[in-house]
Amino acid sequence: MASLVLLAIFVVIGLEHLWAMAAGLPEKNFFASFYTILIFVDILIVLISLRYNYRYCTLFRNSGFALTTVVIRLALTAPPYVNVILGSGAVLFAVGLTFAYNIIMKDTVRKISAEEAG
Repeated sequence: MASLVLLAIFVVIGLEHLWAMAAGLPEKNFFASFYTILIFVDILIVLISLRYNYRYCTLFRNSGFALTTVVIRLALTAPPYVNVILGSGAVLFAVGLTFAYNIIMKDTVRKISAEEAG
């Protein structure tokens, strides 16, 4: 449901920016607008996911991805060179977060399997 709402918002913002460009109105930053909405949706997803799964590793992953979105949003508004550093740092953080989550989940699955077998 959230993805369909995001898609609709993406299309509406895109059409609004295309109309503004065609009408010769001052240009707005499309990605800054969309990433601002993504930040709020990420926080909403973190809060909703807590209702269904309250394990630390899931909260860690979801909060980390929300933080990555915030850093990408900052990178979009930062001056040159700083935006490259922020964007690259966000990507490295997201990749590191994914690796950490996968390692935590492997250990969790291994412990659950050992408990069920023993």
